[in-house]
Amino acid sequence: MFRSPELKKNLWWSEVKSEKQADYIYGRAILESKGWIFIGATIDGRRGLTTVFRDIPTQICIFHQV
Repeated sequence: MFRSPELKKNLWWSEVKSEKQADYIYGRAILESKGWIFIGATIDGRRGLTTVFRDIPTQICIFHQV
C-alpha cells in the first residue's frame, strides 16, 4: 500500500500472496508514471525494500521495530 499522509488516503494498493521487492517496484512505478513524487518512505523492514527507496529518506515503521 502506498499512502499520502497529507491527503490521508491510500494512493495505490494491491493484494499479494507474499510481499516481494518487485511488488514495491511495480507500485512505485505506477504512481511515478501518474506524476507522484516520493519524498520519503516508511517500510516494514523486509530485506531489500531499502533498495527500492534508496534515493529517498527511508525509515522502518515503529511497530515493526518493536
